[in-house]
Amino acid sequence: MKIIEAGGAEAIATVFRVLPMLLLSLSFYYGLERAGVIGSIENSIKPILLAYDISPEVVAPSIIAYLSGSTAL
Repeated sequence: MKIIEAGGAEAIATVFRVLPMLLLSLSFYYGLERAGVIGSIENSIKPILLAYDISPEVVAPSIIAYLSGSTAL
């Protein structure tokens, strides 16, 4: 039972350690989105993505994962 309690405590500590960086990266992303930067990136690489049969909707999650780093895992 002690192992389960220790694992739960470690999980909660990890969440509190990662949460600020995740919130910061999401705020940064949505700031870029509102400024039109994300739309510009999507529009500029859309022909390349479509040439390789990749949906342009994959751009936003990819940018979020890149900005978040290990917090996105």
